[in-house]
Amino acid sequence: MWFFYMLPIAWLFQNTVHEVSHLFFALRRHNRTPLGLWPYPHRYNGRFYFARCAWDGGPIEGKRDIVWVAPLVGAALVGVLAALAVLAQPQSVANGALAFTVCAMIDAIWWFRGYLWGSRSSDGKRWRYGDERG
Repeated sequence: MWFFYMLPIAWLFQNTVHEVSHLFFALRRHNRTPLGLWPYPHRYNGRFYFARCAWDGGPIEGKRDIVWVAPLVGAALVGVLAALAVLAQPQSVANGALAFTVCAMIDAIWWFRGYLWGSRSSDGKRWRYGDERG
């Protein structure tokens, strides 16, 4: 039962890890300044977002930049740590960790969905073709 209670918290946490990974690599690789982090579902410019971040300086130039694949790094890290915690006791901790693992896997699957079938604004397509915003 704890698994179901932990899902909303795990999803919010995974969204935060996803967006912070974008910001981290935009700052480190491109010297961009973070302008905002919205790790919760909302609407912006008429579009729905589960989470969103922003940085200064316009689009990231070039194909296959780490900024767009960074959420996979974050999802893998959360997934591995949570999978190890599944071995923990008490059982409620293990169930909570399983919720984090499931959310990390969903995030990774969603990235590959974007890579294959998503719009040009999805992280996967931006990694594949470059960022055409701006």
